[in-house]
Amino acid sequence: MHNLWKNKNWKKKLNCPIHNKIKEEEDDTTWITVNGNHIPIGKGEDKQDAVDKFFAGKNSSGFKIGSKQELINSEDSEDAHSAYKSTSKIDRDVRDEIKQTLSTTSGSNSNERIKTASELQNDDRRKDAINNMKQHISSEQYSNFKRMTDEDDIKNKNIDKVYNNSKYVYRGVSNAEFENIQKTGKMELGKNSSQEVIFSSLSPSKAGLWAKDGVILKIDRDKLGGNAKPFHQSTFGTSQNFKTGLYGNVNELSWLSVGINPKGVKSDVIVSVYK
Repeated sequence: MHNLWKNKNWKKKLNCPIHNKIKEEEDDTTWITVNGNHIPIGKGEDKQDAVDKFFAGKNSSGFKIGSKQELINSEDSEDAHSAYKSTSKIDRDVRDEIKQTLSTTSGSNSNERIKTASELQNDDRRKDAINNMKQHISSEQYSNFKRMTDEDDIKNKNIDKVYNNSKYVYRGVSNAEFENIQKTGKMELGKNSSQEVIFSSLSPSKAGLWAKDGVILKIDRDKLGGNAKPFHQSTFGTSQNFKTGLYGNVNELSWLSVGINPKGVKSDVIVSVYK
């Protein structure tokens, strides 16, 4: 009796209009497998159109593909640009005089002065170097020097704030370099590169200037972790030493530069690619 009831309900289910409609739709769908992906082809739909539609927005490596201009329009941050703008209130002649004093090779303590100045571009030694400079220049010069380093430090705090609040960094590369990233699965410096770090930017528009004929890579900052850090401003020198500190002058910082570990990182940090 139970089996008969089941059979009767089974027949009712088959005769249900909604069930019949779903069954018709399923029967009209053909499935094909392309590169391990199961792709549905609807009734009357061209097979190639279905495949193109399925893979729209992806390349052979699975990266999402987008438009450079759309990226720039939607993600270029005014906060990031503002953090890097020059806001110095110190007269240019005064700045140039102090910079000349720190770099001159004349004088009995010139070697120590130059060594101390070089440590201004070292994260761990910068604070001590600022204090130690009192021994190598006059009181008036030190007063102006301290104003300049204070300006740098204020700007660097703003840069760190913007960087830490950013979800992504952007890197412009040539098409050939992008092909190499796909091939090796890594972002790394080329063998003949003159750079000491892999340059990226907090600004997609700046990254785009590095790759007018190439692509912009949108990179997940959290996935980079300790393998990336922003360039800081130092009025007195520059550094691309990823381990000890990344520093640039005002012009270099206009690129909103972020340095990535020169030993390279895996390409899975890339979120999407823009052409």
